[in-house]
Amino acid sequence: MRVRIEIVVFAIALVAVVVYKAVRWDDVAWIAPEADPARGGVGKARAGIGAEATGAGLGNEGDGPKTEEYPPGKKAPRFALPTEKGTLVTLESLRGRVVMYNVFATWCEPCMEELPFVEELQRRLGPKGFTAVLASWNKNAAELREKWKPDATPVTLVFDSDKSVGARFGTSKVPEAYLIDKEGNVRWKFTHARRWTDDKYVAIVEKLLLEGKAAPAPAPPTATAPAPATAPARYRGSLP
Repeated sequence: MRVRIEIVVFAIALVAVVVYKAVRWDDVAWIAPEADPARGGVGKARAGIGAEATGAGLGNEGDGPKTEEYPPGKKAPRFALPTEKGTLVTLESLRGRVVMYNVFATWCEPCMEELPFVEELQRRLGPKGFTAVLASWNKNAAELREKWKPDATPVTLVFDSDKSVGARFGTSKVPEAYLIDKEGNVRWKFTHARRWTDDKYVAIVEKLLLEGKAAPAPAPPTATAPAPATAPARYRGSLP
């Protein structure tokens, strides 16, 4: 009888773990294997995170990494999202710049592996008129800071904690990124994490930078919102 009880308890615990992981990773997309051909991807395969995405890179079918290019005219959703300090960042304030709207969360491992490449792209192309906006799906800054301390990051960090702006873009899983041209049009969509410093991605952004008028400096935020709570901690994901 005792052995049977132990078996039942073990089975219940196993089911609970499986359900927890399924719920926790439901919003997490696979890191693009084409992002690092030398190593078969920026990260290794993780059980339960789109294992079928280990095929080809760009344009993969099903749940694999996808890249979509759009002609001018597909307007990006307007947004006004708070930074950690409570100031609002709007799409209108970035008009005239090429914007990457990157949806991420610190509990998403592929997002954290991708982050250094987003930061490096910002350092390289920021002076030319490029702005990377990281839209966090973390509940608040306290949760974000459990794994990452963004004080020195060159990117613009905002919070979309209720995922409402992400939903208007059409995002259901992270990481996902959109490139928006100087006129506010969505020109590219990328699912899954990417090595943004690869020549092919740099070339895409630089081509958008050459379009239209020269980019002005970003306008300062003009409104405020309640600042999310903060908590001390630091995390730096392992570099691929």
